[in-house]
Amino acid sequence: MVIFAMITFDVYHAPFYSGGSPYAAAKAGTFWKDGYLVGGISSGGFPYYDDFYLVELDTLGNVVNDEIYLTEYLIDVMRSLFVQKDGSVICTGHRYYVYKSNVSIILKYDENLSMVWEKKISSPYEYNFSIPFHGGFLACGSYGTDLFFEKYEDSMRIWNRIYDFGGRENAFAGIEVPDGALICGTGGDHDFLVVRIDTAGDTIWYSVWGDSLWYERITGIECVLDGFIAVGTKKLVDTLGDTSYLYLAKIDPTGSILWEKVYRVNGGNAVGKTIKITSNGNLVVCGTAQWSDSSRMWLLTVDENGDTLWTRILPSIGNDSAAFAFQTPDGGYFIGGTAYSGTSMYMHLLKTDSSGFIPQKVKEKEKEKTMICVSYANVETEEKGMAILYDETGRRVKIYSLKPGRNHISLEEFPPGVYMFVVRTKEKRKAIKVLLLK
Repeated sequence: MVIFAMITFDVYHAPFYSGGSPYAAAKAGTFWKDGYLVGGISSGGFPYYDDFYLVELDTLGNVVNDEIYLTEYLIDVMRSLFVQKDGSVICTGHRYYVYKSNVSIILKYDENLSMVWEKKISSPYEYNFSIPFHGGFLACGSYGTDLFFEKYEDSMRIWNRIYDFGGRENAFAGIEVPDGALICGTGGDHDFLVVRIDTAGDTIWYSVWGDSLWYERITGIECVLDGFIAVGTKKLVDTLGDTSYLYLAKIDPTGSILWEKVYRVNGGNAVGKTIKITSNGNLVVCGTAQWSDSSRMWLLTVDENGDTLWTRILPSIGNDSAAFAFQTPDGGYFIGGTAYSGTSMYMHLLKTDSSGFIPQKVKEKEKEKTMICVSYANVETEEKGMAILYDETGRRVKIYSLKPGRNHISLEEFPPGVYMFVVRTKEKRKAIKVLLLK
């Protein structure tokens, strides 16, 4: 039986980091070198030629190092990354050509983000992600309609396996466990799939379940004391039609389903993405939720019974999609994904405290400042930075780059009303209330 979770929610608005070119997206991230490492794509200003993009950040979100790996190929899309014990980074993704078969790629980077080696495999073989795996790593994906795994030790392929469970299978996420690995994705006729393998790649058990509706898939799984909890997306037919929900399922050590629950916000569509255990034994889950007329990144924590502890709809500048979330050593959370604004998309990264709040550093006396504008605003700053414009509902509507000195910002595209500028530089942050007249 699927349990519908009734939840309360809050919306928080605060500055966030946007990086990369005018066309960039975050696909994977991890804690690294007392800071963060995020992988994704960057288009260098043109939206149809994507390259692998790695960004190293300190704990305050400042960029320490970033690398765009330019190629002559049409599109390179990073899907996953993880850091090995020696500090090197394994990234997995797809490369799309114009006039020949597409390939999947695995790349190794050293701790300075310089490429060490590259491995490729051609269609119909496909890698979707890689995970640490007993002295090496496991690259996982599909071969046609079957699951496909390969074990590597550094750049050497040790073995590969193809698994046919009688349906249309694909793998989207997994974790290493003491006696092998758990791999999850989709199987059957668009159903949920979890597979447990041993260290030699042989199947211990697999479970396929669901309602055979389109877009049912498991995209993350985590170990708990008496089994595993998986996250994904489930479609249900209700009064609104076919509605997608963030989905959680508890699985016992033998692969039996103990319970299932679905979650959404305000009756809109929702998608589940990742799940990670926290320091207190609870779980942090991220996904994307429909909010009013836009999509937003969604962070929630649950206990081992799937009961919601708290849930947060995160800041947006238009339409966002979440890719990952994990707990940081200070007890807070780091969330990454993609923000879409007009014709641009940005790498969207946020850091919260332990309750999912984004700390505000704006002083109260600065909030009292009001700027009266007719069609433009003059924003002064001593160093380069950004100005984020909010409307009176708290929705981010535009981001402006600032240079040192006076910045003449046109507001002609916006209707009259009350707005708020949040001005950020490396050293300062302030808020300016704007009364726009026409």
